This record gives sequence, C-alpha cells and structure tokens, in this order.
Amino acid sequence: MTKRYGKIRIALTRHGLERISSRGIPAEKIVSSILQAAEQLDLNSRQKMDIMIENTEGNFSLVVAVNGNNFKIITAIGRTDAHRQQGTELITV
Repeated sequence: MTKRYGKIRIALTRHGLERISSRGIPAEKIVSSILQAAEQLDLNSRQKMDIMIENTEGNFSLVVAVNGNNFKIITAIGRTDAHRQQGTELITV
C-alpha cells in the first residue's frame, strides 16, 4: 500500500499495517508524524537511512526506512522511548 502526499511517498509493509491496526493508532496521526519528520530531514541527499519517529502527543513510535522522498513504515510501537537499533536516527514530533 502506497500513498503520495505532495513530494513525499509513504509505503506500508504488511507487518507495519498489522502493528498499526493492533495498536489502534489513527492513520491521520501516522501521516502527520511522517510529514513533520520529513520537514526535519534533508530529502535531497538521497541517502538511505532508518529513522524512529516518536510522537509524544500520541504516545507512539514508528520505525521508517527512508530513501530520498520515499518513506516505508516498517513497524509501529505503542509507546515512546522504545529501544532503537544502532544507526537509527531519532526524530521527535
């Protein structure tokens, strides 16, 4: 499942969809969090990276693979302050 928001393309893995559904995180909060995180990144660098987006207001986190303007949701976590793997950049929105 993929959706475009201006220049940003958001894709969703099956695992990510299952986690979002099981944790009851509203889709509009997910999209809003990714778009806010995109504003904090240099998307012109075309660098591949993994990021963890923490939404403190919604009390959830997303692990997202970024490649230029493409954001692929890997998983959703029903809290903030979750452990992240080494090399995963943290962005708080």
